[in-house]
Amino acid sequence: YHRTVCECGIRQNVKIIDKNHTGTEFNQKGGPISDKELMQLVEELEQYEGDILSLCGSIPQGVDNAVYKSMLEWGRSRGMITVLDADGEALRLGLEARPTYIKPNRREFAGLFSMQESVFDSDEKIIEAGSVLCRRIGVRILCTLDADGALYIGPEGVFRVSAIPVKVMGFAGAGDSFLTAFLWARQIRKSPLPESLNYATRVAAAKVSLGGSAMPDIEQI
Repeated sequence: YHRTVCECGIRQNVKIIDKNHTGTEFNQKGGPISDKELMQLVEELEQYEGDILSLCGSIPQGVDNAVYKSMLEWGRSRGMITVLDADGEALRLGLEARPTYIKPNRREFAGLFSMQESVFDSDEKIIEAGSVLCRRIGVRILCTLDADGALYIGPEGVFRVSAIPVKVMGFAGAGDSFLTAFLWARQIRKSPLPESLNYATRVAAAKVSLGGSAMPDIEQI
C-alpha cells in the first residue's frame, strides 16, 4: 500500500444538510498535479498486483481527462476487474476502455447521453438507455439513485434494490461505500447479485446515518 501526498495538498469538500434535510455540497477542485507527480502514481500503479482496479472521483487540475482510460486499459490487459466511478468527460472517455463496472448516479448517467438528469425520471428510461450501453460495450452499470435505491444493469439482467430509510446525518462517501461493499460481496465473497446489492445498500444506509467521514462498523451494517 502506497500513499502519495502531492504538493498541492488534499482538497476539501464541504457538505451541508439544512433543517429541511436538503443537502448542499461545495467541492474544491483537486490539484494542480505536476507531470512528475503523475508519473510517480503511474509507476506505483504498475507495481499493483491486485484483482480489482477501482478508479473513483474527479480528475485533478493538470491531468488529462483520458488518464482513467489508459489506467483501465492497463488493468484490463492484466485480467483485473476494472471499475470506474467518475463524471463527465472522464467517464465518457473511460468507457472506451470497456471497464467491467461503472457506478454513475442519476446525474452522471444522464451526462453520458448529454442530457439533463430530469430526462431519466423513471427506472424504465434508465434501463432502456443502460441496456444499450451494456450490449454495446459489455459494461455492467450500477446506477445509484439516492433515496430511490439503485439499479443494476448487466448481462445477467436488471436488478432493482430499494434504499433503506434512515435519518441522513451526512452524505459524503455514500456512493463510495455502496460501490466498495458491492465489489467485496460480488467479486470477493462471490455472493449472488441480489445479495450483493442488498449488502451494498445496507452499508450505504449505515454510512449516511453517521456524520462526517465516520465509517460504520459491522454491527451498524
